Amino acid sequence: MITKFLKTQGRQIVTEDGQPILLKGWGIGNWLLQEGYMWQAHGQLFDRPRRIEQTIADLTDQEFAQDFWQAYRDNYFTEADVAYIHQQGYNSLRLPFNASLFLDDAGEVDERNFYLMDQAIAWAKKYDLYVWIDMHGAPGGQTGANIDDSIGDVPNLYLVPEYWHQALQLWQFIARRYADEPAVAGYDLLNEPIRPGNDHLQDFDYLLPKLAQFYDEAIAKIHAVDARHMFSLEGYHWASDPSVFNHHYDDNYVIHFHRYGVLPSQETFAEFLVVSRQYDVPLWLGETGENNDRWFAGMAQLCEANQVSRHFWTYKKMGRQNSGVTVKTPDNWSLIMDYLQTGRKPAASQVKTILADYLDNIKFANCLPNPDVDRHILLKPPVTYAAVNFSEVPGSYRGATARSNFVKYHQGKNLDIIVPDLQQPGQSTFDVHLDDYRLRLHESEFVTYTFWNQAPAKQVQLCFDDQLTAANSQIQVVVNDQEIFAGPLVGIDLQLPLAQLTQVNVKIVVISGVVGLAKINLF
Repeated sequence: MITKFLKTQGRQIVTEDGQPILLKGWGIGNWLLQEGYMWQAHGQLFDRPRRIEQTIADLTDQEFAQDFWQAYRDNYFTEADVAYIHQQGYNSLRLPFNASLFLDDAGEVDERNFYLMDQAIAWAKKYDLYVWIDMHGAPGGQTGANIDDSIGDVPNLYLVPEYWHQALQLWQFIARRYADEPAVAGYDLLNEPIRPGNDHLQDFDYLLPKLAQFYDEAIAKIHAVDARHMFSLEGYHWASDPSVFNHHYDDNYVIHFHRYGVLPSQETFAEFLVVSRQYDVPLWLGETGENNDRWFAGMAQLCEANQVSRHFWTYKKMGRQNSGVTVKTPDNWSLIMDYLQTGRKPAASQVKTILADYLDNIKFANCLPNPDVDRHILLKPPVTYAAVNFSEVPGSYRGATARSNFVKYHQGKNLDIIVPDLQQPGQSTFDVHLDDYRLRLHESEFVTYTFWNQAPAKQVQLCFDDQLTAANSQIQVVVNDQEIFAGPLVGIDLQLPLAQLTQVNVKIVVISGVVGLAKINLF
């Protein structure tokens, strides 16, 4: 059971007694703020909470809809989910919420739904998981998109004084409620504030000073009732731009950023590492994911290398196997999905049956666990790494000839990165085809892989691409400064023993010939 508060100390998060901790966990999306894609839905009728709720009411009736949402919130995320997350080896959760659940029609704090947050925090505390409380949908919307439940894709939090006041009052109420709760890691003040503009959506970048002002005012409001918890401040443009960090906001905050659809490399973190060092503040990769196992391992490896806390998105969703658990798609679900595209309503009785099945499917006992996903996020062997995710520490690699590639991946390292066909269909929302990248090493070139394993690794398997590997090529393999292999390659893989290590440095040197590396497996 958690008994110690967390705080920042320089660029680390530490416990009250000064023990460093890297927070690793899941974001609990779709529970207290629904997103349509997690129901396999597309289109505006089902893209944000207010529209999802309206659609379900339109397809059934108000009484059914009211009962549905009560059952949904009581069953989507339960103690069984928390116990499972703990069992997998995580130490924390990010708990997103929609402010409208905790405000009445007049914008005043309404305590009736706080039992949901209270329960989640109590369960987390019992299972040794810290909780970041995340205002994912602020009053009026802080982003101007489906993810904040805004009207007209306008971030009215900054434009309508009533919404501004409601958000500050709600944060103060939450802070007062949990001021003495050590299981609360801190307060994630706004999720992904101020989206970028485009040809179809208004540009709200001029509101950036208002975002900084909101951070300052929210911190002051919370400090009035709670002096112990950390703050999380996110960049804007999907939490990918650090421009809002123009001053030191507090003595107990983390800089929070998100990364999707990128190739794992130091460049992915570069801008945020700069501001982290500038203000001497910890970094938190609060959202990443929606990809595949090898990509998860690459991002997790990058977090370990830079001592960045990480929370992947999202723990539970329908029909896809790249979350912690998968909700099985109900029979005849396509009838509801077809309605969203064509407007042809199925019979209300059919919809009620389908939604009743869905309520049964969301229960943890009926979900499908995806332990491979967790292993790759937590780096618990067996884990597969992409060959292009080598250590970028100077001196840990060598390219003999000046070269680059058309996507500028690992630019400046002079290594031969083989880029796949990027026009092929992706396997997930943000697939960057990392599995298909290859590393071709020429004579005298080398790379080093540093693996931070949560459990000891007993074997390493180097997997080669026979199309890129010249016959009779010879390599040397050095593990933690000890040579464990030197000689010619025979076959398309080389499996070598390890001394059951948790931190492993594997250096691969090409003695002669050309070697194409596809992936590295740790067992």
